[in-house]
Amino acid sequence: MLPAHVRFLFSDYFDGCGRALPGRAVRMEGHAHTDHADGYSPARACVERALAMGLDILVFAEHMRRGAPWRDAYFYEIEALKAEFAGRLRIMCGIEATALAGQGGLDTDPQSLERAELVVGSVHGLWAAGQGGDRDPFHRPSEQETLCAETELLHALACDPRVHVIGHPFGTYFERFGHPPAQAVLDLAQLAARQGKALEINVRHMDAPWFASLLAPAAGAGLLFWPASDAHLARHVGRAAMALFPAEFPDTHSL
Repeated sequence: MLPAHVRFLFSDYFDGCGRALPGRAVRMEGHAHTDHADGYSPARACVERALAMGLDILVFAEHMRRGAPWRDAYFYEIEALKAEFAGRLRIMCGIEATALAGQGGLDTDPQSLERAELVVGSVHGLWAAGQGGDRDPFHRPSEQETLCAETELLHALACDPRVHVIGHPFGTYFERFGHPPAQAVLDLAQLAARQGKALEINVRHMDAPWFASLLAPAAGAGLLFWPASDAHLARHVGRAAMALFPAEFPDTHSL
C-alpha cells in the first residue's frame, strides 16, 4: 500500500473522459533519477528544479539493482537533502527495482528495500537474460510475445507486497508497437486497484493522454494514479505534472 500522504485516487484529478479537473493538479514528481546511476544531473539540481516549479513532492526512484555500488552514497545524499529542505519540499527517498522473469522477484537487495520509502517496480530489458529467460538477447520478439511477457511481469509486480508503484506499465510495448490492447491495460488496472498499487502515468515511455483517457472510466474502482516524468535530467523534473495539468503550470515552460 502507498504511504497515506502520497495516496492519490485517479478520480480525484480526472473527469470521466480523462480530462484534468480544473484546480486539481498534483504538484509532484513521482520518478526522478540522479547521477548516482544513469541520470545526468545531481540530486540537488533536481530539488532546485522542483522548487522553481512550485512542486510539493519530489520522489527520487534511483535504479537499485543487486549490489549497486552507488547504494550507500545515494541514500546518504537524499536523506541529507530531505533534512535540509524539510518544510519547503517533501522529498521521498525511493528506489526503482526491475522485475525478474520466472522468479517472482526483484533485482534489488534487502538493504535497499529496507531503507527505501517507496519502491517502483518496473519492467526493463524485456529480452535480456534477467527478464527474457534463456532467449537470445538479439531476438526480435513479435507483438504477441512482447505483450504476453510484459503482462506476466506487470501482474507479478502488482502482486508483490514490496512494490508500491508499477513503473511505466507496458512501456516496452508502447515503444515498439504503440498502444497496447485496451483490455490488457484495464485488467492490470483492476489488479493494481485490488492490490492497492499505483500505476504510473509516465510521460517518457508512454502515451500519457491516451492512458489517462482509457483509465478514467475505471477510476471508481479505486485506481491509484502516479504522475511520473522518469526524469534523467533536472530540467525534466515536473514534465508529467505540466503535461497532465498544463493549465496549472502556465509560467514554468521556460524553466
